Amino acid sequence: MARYNEAAKSSGSIILCCSGFDSIPVDLLNYAVAKCIRQKYNADTRNARTFITNFSGSVSGGTLASIFALLEVFSLRDISEAHAPWSLSTRKGSSLQRNVPHVTWDSDLAMYGGSWIGDSVDRSVAGRSWSILNYGPNWTTYGYLGFGAWYKAYAYLSALYFGTFIIGIPPIRYLLKKYVIQPGSGPSQKQRDSGFLEMQGIGESDDADRHKVKATFRIVDADPGYKGTAAMLACVALTLALDVGKTEAGSGGGGFWTPASLGESLVGRLDTAGITLQVNDI
Repeated sequence: MARYNEAAKSSGSIILCCSGFDSIPVDLLNYAVAKCIRQKYNADTRNARTFITNFSGSVSGGTLASIFALLEVFSLRDISEAHAPWSLSTRKGSSLQRNVPHVTWDSDLAMYGGSWIGDSVDRSVAGRSWSILNYGPNWTTYGYLGFGAWYKAYAYLSALYFGTFIIGIPPIRYLLKKYVIQPGSGPSQKQRDSGFLEMQGIGESDDADRHKVKATFRIVDADPGYKGTAAMLACVALTLALDVGKTEAGSGGGGFWTPASLGESLVGRLDTAGITLQVNDI
């Protein structure tokens, strides 16, 4: 973004980042919650969070190869800075956000959550949407994988820490590249057609009443990282091609934008593809 944003602005090109499983669900959940709170309660949003509450999907060899390549091309400092809170935002938020994976208990969903492996990326994208669409000065968000028991959340988090540690060791990374899933390999057609995702987002109004709103994002009969991502990418492309004039991105001109900047135009196209976003009070 640092390299091409100004060129995109000058040419009028609209570049949409992270328009698949990373990070459309999280970005649109935060957008939908903040929009509902603004319209219904005339308030800003605070304390937003997303939970993966039901999920079936697979990891591809290409995804693992991308992770390995990232570690070989960029320094740990570069990666850390890119994944820092507000790293993609047009301005920094006033609220502090932890960037350390952790376990939490959510009383509204009655479940534990361990920091989702893609949370730092999702949070950076949602943070850019926050700075473009103005969710409020005290807005923060975190993404979790939901669990019914605390020990499962801690077991998952321990595995996440361990996996992050071992892929940072070059000899182990070499062995993983050579003997684990290879680029081009992945789930079968049956697996791609039977995956699903349910992710829930919650936020509070930033006022004395603390009204709570919940949104639910669903993908059915599609692996979120394969068939689901293909559908999401297609919906983004169609929105840019046919409806961009109705969106924040279209009115704002060239540069780097986010899925949420396509607003209801994208939400509507996703719905026709069987990918739904619903909003309710708690």
